[in-house]
Amino acid sequence: MYPILNVKLMDDMVSIEVPHGDRTPISLYHNDPYNNYTWDDGLGSLTLRGKARMYHYGETIRKRYSSYVENILAKNVQAQSSFKRRCLETTLSVLAGLVPPTNASHWSQSHELAKLWQPIAVETTESSRAWLLNPDTECAAATAVKNAIPTEDPVLKAFLEKNKDFVQRVGWVYDAIFTERNFFGDQFKMPEWLSKVGNDTLARLKQFNDFQFSIYANWPKYVKLRAGLLLKQTIDNMRGTAAIKEPLTAKNRQLFLYGTHDTMVSPVMLALGYLKEQPTYGSGVIIELRKHPQTKVPHVHVFYANVTNNAQIADFTTTFTRLELNHSERFSKLCHEASCSLDNFAASLKDYLVSDIEKECSLPK
Repeated sequence: MYPILNVKLMDDMVSIEVPHGDRTPISLYHNDPYNNYTWDDGLGSLTLRGKARMYHYGETIRKRYSSYVENILAKNVQAQSSFKRRCLETTLSVLAGLVPPTNASHWSQSHELAKLWQPIAVETTESSRAWLLNPDTECAAATAVKNAIPTEDPVLKAFLEKNKDFVQRVGWVYDAIFTERNFFGDQFKMPEWLSKVGNDTLARLKQFNDFQFSIYANWPKYVKLRAGLLLKQTIDNMRGTAAIKEPLTAKNRQLFLYGTHDTMVSPVMLALGYLKEQPTYGSGVIIELRKHPQTKVPHVHVFYANVTNNAQIADFTTTFTRLELNHSERFSKLCHEASCSLDNFAASLKDYLVSDIEKECSLPK
């Protein structure tokens, strides 16, 4: 774990890829105790807790990169989001904590809000073309790979066979139970059938849920089709920064923020060789570009930031875990330090990068 540091990136770049915060269930299941509950903002929406968590996330990132984001111009904050409402609200919440206005950018002298918040543009794309940040965007080639996995992957076949009765009886309910318990806290109503199935039911559900995310490690084509566009854009952003000749200052320094889903962060983590389980709320990948202290060559540093799921919002804390690239099979051949030169980082990921997503998603005729 890495503490919050004042990381000095005066001549470099920061890219943040973060999934949405706490949300309500996407769907409910048969005999769900909350089938008749009125979800004010609807199913699949960002909760108040989620908004607070992601604002805290932004504040924490600001503390870590204070020297980098200090006085950064709003126009140089490149924020993009999945078209989903919970992702847009998450991105706005992170920005509110990450880039508060400076004295020079107060938009009013009479409103106190002007000292705390400034409007920053967030770009998004229509659902039919949202490959960059929404992994559910139609991609025929990715769907074909996904549909083939249960019959072709021996590990998955063995897992499903071993848990056949469990899967048939319980189904895909872990997400609903997890989000409901997170939403209601101490008032959560545990479904009666859960204890009847077995005391280890929730643990088994989590194991099955995490397995859904990690299984794609054996299917690089699927990982490429879902994460390849975002990885390619991140590398292009770093190349653009590295090509700038003049020293970077607050006026030309850039910050990149991508608001997305856990189902997009997970293939990114798989491409990096570091996914173990489903990414949690308030987690995300932070990619830094810094000049190597000796060679002055641009180097890529990767961290996993995670907001701990404490009961009280006031107790949220964020940890930073370095993903040591030389310990990942993906990078170890070219990267011999925890960080990796930009060229070697890109070369190590070349099989996962996508330039023409429409062409890649098309099935062969």
